[in-house]
Amino acid sequence: MSQHRIKGLESVDPLSVPLPHGTEIITRVARVSGERRVPQGMVGRVVRARDGGLDVQIPGVGELWYAREELVPRKPGQVQFALRRAAAWDALHQCAVIEATVGSRAWGLAHEGSDTDLRGVFALPLPWTWGLGEIPRDLVSADGSSTY
Repeated sequence: MSQHRIKGLESVDPLSVPLPHGTEIITRVARVSGERRVPQGMVGRVVRARDGGLDVQIPGVGELWYAREELVPRKPGQVQFALRRAAAWDALHQCAVIEATVGSRAWGLAHEGSDTDLRGVFALPLPWTWGLGEIPRDLVSADGSSTY
């Protein structure tokens, strides 16, 4: 199996990789949804982080909650993407220069289960603009509720 890993990621544990909103995953455990048994190995997409786990949209089933250790990224390239995205968030979230609350909280329509959605603008530190590497064009939190 290690022969199929992307070079340079051999030491990355797939269970420790952040799974941001939109990441395709594979389930590691079976679940029961209503009267339907959902087997392990199902492919889904992370919808949101909540209650210490993740809501996952599984085609033909709907949204189910899973603990983080019950999921792995579907493709090795997503491991690399998730690591880059988490590193960019950690490094650049503090560079936000404008931030606004949007969605139900902004319009006064929130209820006790509503999340807080933020949108804003960030300014790249000057050293990030030098060189040949691609610079981040946007920042999105792991749960998808904050976008800059």
